[in-house]
Amino acid sequence: NIECLSYENVNTGYSYSDHDPVKVEFVLK
Repeated sequence: NIECLSYENVNTGYSYSDHDPVKVEFVLK
């Protein structure tokens, strides 16, 4: 499972996309 510790979407209409200025921090369990 993947637990998302923090998620910050920087003014985009997309979520969890590597092609947008998005900062995601997660931990693998």
